[in-house]
Amino acid sequence: MPRIGRYEFEQAATPTSWGPRHRGLDLATHDPVDVYLVPNARYGVFARTRAPQVLRVLDLLEDAEGWWLVTEHVAGQPLEDVAPARAQVVLAEVLRGLLQLHAVGLAHGNLDRRTVIDGGARIVLVEMALVADPRDDARAFAQLARSLAPDDRALAAAVLPLFSDDPPPLDRVVLPLLADGVEPEPRAPFAGDDATEAGLLAGLRAAPGDLALRTVYSDWLLERGDVARARFVRGGMELAGTPMWRAVISAHPVERCAKFGPGCPKRWVELEPTDDDRMRTCDECGKPVYYCTTVEERTARELRDDAFVVDVIEASAYGRR
Repeated sequence: MPRIGRYEFEQAATPTSWGPRHRGLDLATHDPVDVYLVPNARYGVFARTRAPQVLRVLDLLEDAEGWWLVTEHVAGQPLEDVAPARAQVVLAEVLRGLLQLHAVGLAHGNLDRRTVIDGGARIVLVEMALVADPRDDARAFAQLARSLAPDDRALAAAVLPLFSDDPPPLDRVVLPLLADGVEPEPRAPFAGDDATEAGLLAGLRAAPGDLALRTVYSDWLLERGDVARARFVRGGMELAGTPMWRAVISAHPVERCAKFGPGCPKRWVELEPTDDDRMRTCDECGKPVYYCTTVEERTARELRDDAFVVDVIEASAYGRR
């Protein structure tokens, strides 16, 4: 089996716009990879971004045959028709990937259904062009939006300016629209397994930062053999309980806020409770902060520039950004 550096790959190759693509294996980590024989070393420029919506470049090596670009292997298929309810989520992820490329001085240049991989939990842009104009990405995104959501008149109207010779910035036209309508499904508050737990939870809903009460609750859980939830109550980040239970107990950091942006020093446990377990208010900036339990809700909150905390399931399954 052929090998370049620490990567072993199959002889058979699939033609792509980057060159022949071989399925391979990283012999050091045993992770699957894709190995492309690219025309020149300039393709390494796509390592500039680590956005989860853009194919991650891992390595660039040279031998007698030429330049080999090694990327992560994304399990999935080129984008096909998606349900209307999911089209907004897919488009939001495509848009996020384009904006991340533009932010580091790159563009896609080849955007269509073939270069968007639907991996279920991830939407990934692949096979970007070396020479590309962000304005071309705007037009291609408008075409993709119409293709995925042909019956969405509001979306069609929103992307119409992107077809012009000098389209406006993508985020100015499309972000507010994609943020609309992606709200979390209503969920009943976590009531507890018995009267004792219900009383402890009621106390923590009123005073999430009460360390003495958290210690009492943690000890009570340990006595019942519920080690995972006891650790979470004490500030652990590992998976425990249900999303609605974690929304009461979590001490996760605020990922983004109006005053500090992505560098907010606050934690969920420090915020002022409201009647909704998944919303608290910040005494520093006076804004609501939301507890996101799904990828879709996180997408909507980030597009709206809302302050939010990411649930441990979403963070571990999808990756913090």
